[in-house]
Amino acid sequence: MMAGMPAPGGRPPLRVLVVEDDEPARAALVDLLRIVGFEVVGEVADGGAVVEAVERLSPDVVLLDAKIPTLPGPEVARRVRARAPGVAVVFLSAYDDDRLRAEALAAGAAAYLVKGCPAEEIEETLLRVAGRASAPPEA
Repeated sequence: MMAGMPAPGGRPPLRVLVVEDDEPARAALVDLLRIVGFEVVGEVADGGAVVEAVERLSPDVVLLDAKIPTLPGPEVARRVRARAPGVAVVFLSAYDDDRLRAEALAAGAAAYLVKGCPAEEIEETLLRVAGRASAPPEA
């Protein structure tokens, strides 16, 4: 599916805001998301700019690095959830840390992924938290 084109069934593509301060990592994420057919509506490298970007760009999901400049990821998640409760927040962190995972989920994150996980896991998680996961096959 081409990025920006309706998904099968006429549904518009999932709109994702990528929040990552490392430029090569952000570019790789954007490429991955576009390859699987998501629409990347914006890219942000600073925690302080996320809420404004969410309000301006209306993403379905914010894919958020846990440790970004200006504001820590959990605080960014709290602010996004307070201002835009319909927007799902998914952490994608370099840290496989139970404390950080618990902090992220307590702040309102819908999921916590660790960088290096399979691309399919990112795709499936974003679809699931946005309420677009396909039903599992019946046994």
